[in-house]
Amino acid sequence: MAEFTQGHALVVGVGNYKDTAYSVPITYNDAKGVYDALINPAVCAYPPNHVTFLFNENATRANILAALKTIAGRVEKGDSVFIFLAGHGAPADDGTWHFATHETEFASIKSIKSGNALRQTELLDALRAIAAQKILLLINACFSGLVAPALAPSTPVPPTLGTPPPDELSSAILRTGEGRVIITASRGNQYSMFDIGAPRTFFGDALVQGLNGNGVSNKNGYIGLFELYEWLYKRAQQGASKYQAVQEPVLTILQGVGPFPVALYKGSTPGNLADAGLMTLPPPNTAANVVTIGAGATVSNITGSNNTVTQNSNNQNISGSNVVNIGAGANVSQAAAGTNIQQTITYSTSVGDLATLFQSVYQKVDARPDDPKVTKKEIKDVVQDIENEVSKGEDANANRVKRWLEDLQDIAPDILQVTAAALLNPIAGVAKAIELVAKKVQAAN
Repeated sequence: MAEFTQGHALVVGVGNYKDTAYSVPITYNDAKGVYDALINPAVCAYPPNHVTFLFNENATRANILAALKTIAGRVEKGDSVFIFLAGHGAPADDGTWHFATHETEFASIKSIKSGNALRQTELLDALRAIAAQKILLLINACFSGLVAPALAPSTPVPPTLGTPPPDELSSAILRTGEGRVIITASRGNQYSMFDIGAPRTFFGDALVQGLNGNGVSNKNGYIGLFELYEWLYKRAQQGASKYQAVQEPVLTILQGVGPFPVALYKGSTPGNLADAGLMTLPPPNTAANVVTIGAGATVSNITGSNNTVTQNSNNQNISGSNVVNIGAGANVSQAAAGTNIQQTITYSTSVGDLATLFQSVYQKVDARPDDPKVTKKEIKDVVQDIENEVSKGEDANANRVKRWLEDLQDIAPDILQVTAAALLNPIAGVAKAIELVAKKVQAAN
């Protein structure tokens, strides 16, 4: 029987915490289902000795770091690495996001104490050490009481636990090496939901089913990254919508990654990967976030933090530098640590581009179920105010935009998401106003 010999995996399910008030047994079920699918020779067909499963008391910070070090020591560039983290995540008292391990001490339902959890910096360092150029990191780390009023029948809990990893962490993960991909169970202001009578969370169940070949097409014997993500997005969204809630798994990927085989399809003997017909772009109408460096750009050996590279830039050997808005045709080579390089990009101001972006927002409002608390016209009026203000370019009033975004948060948080996406959409030729106002709003926050 065929094996997915290039596959290596770490599966973590922290169902039980030392502080039992924060235990979420269903996360163990998610992780166990993923582990079983990966090592099943009739399903994903990962070699069992290539897969580490850490759960409950064994899911400690030290064990997770040791498992990642083991993967780093045995993989090669052409291998695929699958990492699944299921458990709480939250900012710690040092301000950075942490993944809560079994021994973690919690300061509150939204905060943990640093020093006894997996710090985001430790995760980033571990990923940098892995030579594989296909790494898929899936994180299910924010659980909701909207569907389940309790995480266990006899254990009442607060309505929400934990927070998803922040967008800046996803961006930092992309910078740890070539071919990094992140899938989180929900957007930043959503939750990973579950029905208390079900064995797994909506996201976890979709992942287990997808790995088992249910809802995902056979691509010459492979399960592809984007095929799997499309299924995760649709299935989790459908599960939440039954309860009039919203959950949208988010994929973050650097432009140009793919094709990306995740596993074998139901133990099939794989054909030539070049002939597999795997999707090379994220599916439309999902929450995929494709990070782009701009047309014609070349990026090589960028390390350190806060590197933003855009539009026809050629950047090499930038170490520890803060590179902001490199203009068209710029060539930056071997910048010294701490260097701040800033040039201006000229954007074409196009009302047509802006209207196209916001049209998708209005379509989202039209598709929204009727809400007795707010009419669709009321929502559209707020969105229209935002669009009109942004179209003013440098004369736009950031405080007004911020206030209207806050109004959307109160009356229609699902529409706030797509409006923010329109403001930050990296489509070439978008009006300079979008960047200017978005940055002002971020600064105001």
